[in-house]
Amino acid sequence: MTPAERLVATALAEKGYREKASNSNLDSPTANAGNNNWNKYAAAMDKTDFFNGAKNGYDWCAIFVCWCFVTTFGVEVARKIMGVPVRSAAAGVAYLRQYFSQIGGLVSSPQPGDVIFFKTANGTGWQHTGIVIRVADGCVETIEGNAGTPQGVNTFRYSLAYNRIGGYGRAKWAEVPDEIDPGDGSAWSLEARKWAVQQGLFSGDGQGNYQWEAPVTREQLAQVLYNMR
Repeated sequence: MTPAERLVATALAEKGYREKASNSNLDSPTANAGNNNWNKYAAAMDKTDFFNGAKNGYDWCAIFVCWCFVTTFGVEVARKIMGVPVRSAAAGVAYLRQYFSQIGGLVSSPQPGDVIFFKTANGTGWQHTGIVIRVADGCVETIEGNAGTPQGVNTFRYSLAYNRIGGYGRAKWAEVPDEIDPGDGSAWSLEARKWAVQQGLFSGDGQGNYQWEAPVTREQLAQVLYNMR
């Protein structure tokens, strides 16, 4: 699969997840459903330094988008291809759009894997975001978090001419390594290595090289422990 296809697959696997009434049962797709903004995506991102503070309990449409990138490509690669700095403000729609703008990633014609940005009703600000999953027949289909009834992760279809659509953000796909895992570790640890990268515990060199079978220095161990904080 292409990087964009991998991102869309990650997002679609979450369809049907329901926002939670409280900070419990976060990993269950449907348990403890409610409209209080608690969700597993913010909880996972709060364990990394992707955002500038804890976000669980806040509006989470942009958080879902960022989680999909991080889960698919790892923290460091996600940052690089989205133009997002460490401890970013990317949990806010306007800031997420700004980061794409700064890397020249704003486009007017969508493709699957693009980030879609919606304007406020009066057209003066940025209100919502999601991921494009399909473009056909004059329409764009999306998957969005913090949206729909019941509130959660749902798919939607809009006319390309819908006046609330304010454009799209396209990641720097050419800079995505062929695989998150470079294949230099043992087969028995593959799932654990992928999990560690997705959780932001290991960041490698930002090019997909993790040196899995090399000895760990005290400096490297300190970085891993720091990432776990």
